[in-house]
Amino acid sequence: MNYHEILPHPKRTQGLRGRLRRQCQCLAVALLTLLGTLLGTARAALIVSSLDNYFFPNVFLDGPPIAGSSSFQTGTQAWTLSSVTVQLTWGVVFSNVSPAVNIRLLADAGGEPGTVLADLGWLDVTNYGQDFVNYTFPAPSAVQLNPSTTYWVTVGVGTNGTATVAMVNASGFTYIGAPGASMTVDFYLAYSPTYQWIAEPNMGLMFEVDGTPIAAPVSLQMTPVGNQVVLSWPSSASNFVLETSSLLSSDATWRAVTNGAVTVGDNFVLTNSADAPAAFFRLHVSGVSH
Repeated sequence: MNYHEILPHPKRTQGLRGRLRRQCQCLAVALLTLLGTLLGTARAALIVSSLDNYFFPNVFLDGPPIAGSSSFQTGTQAWTLSSVTVQLTWGVVFSNVSPAVNIRLLADAGGEPGTVLADLGWLDVTNYGQDFVNYTFPAPSAVQLNPSTTYWVTVGVGTNGTATVAMVNASGFTYIGAPGASMTVDFYLAYSPTYQWIAEPNMGLMFEVDGTPIAAPVSLQMTPVGNQVVLSWPSSASNFVLETSSLLSSDATWRAVTNGAVTVGDNFVLTNSADAPAAFFRLHVSGVSH
């Protein structure tokens, strides 16, 4: 037997390389799907905010403890709470003592503030006058916000001092937020020691809630069909976007796949030619950059 007769046939070698390439692409898709899920939950994003409103009227929270509370709704996305921001100033006209202010997250109890779910701690308010300043209260770890749920942000003041809280008026009220998240103009006051909530009409706290989106478990399937490769993923994963790149590296540029996907049953389906240039795909949480 001559030596050249045992060398791989060029066309067979190309076919083997093609199969290996497609197998590597399958592995890359699986790996990138996992990375997309993990990285997609790594950074905080806006849940809802009314901080862009004109602050009127204002509410003075005096010591001994008084608390004011307004609500927000999470929409379809589950979140891990990151922080709550409110606009405050020191009510120096009413007190010469710098106040300490507390933020708590409360459950909903039939349309009014309910039980305490999380305490975001205390901050000293050091600015005074009419110049309101954003004060951001970091949330304790592992505070989860469920989808389509109402929560209440409660601002309280300590036993000394007076804090002025920026409020919004029902007229011309606007807010921004994640898909499905919402805010309404509502406000309740509670007075120590009974803490019975009293509704105050036509006003609400001016605040922002930020959090990390919790990605629902989702997988990207890759199935060879003849000389084509079929990608499919659950249509219920509406918070994910299919992205593609020609490279698999830390500095790769990923772009959204904006055409070609169709709905088949409970899945999105996209068909690619197996003979096309190498391409990598991932599912990426919408609205989270990395």
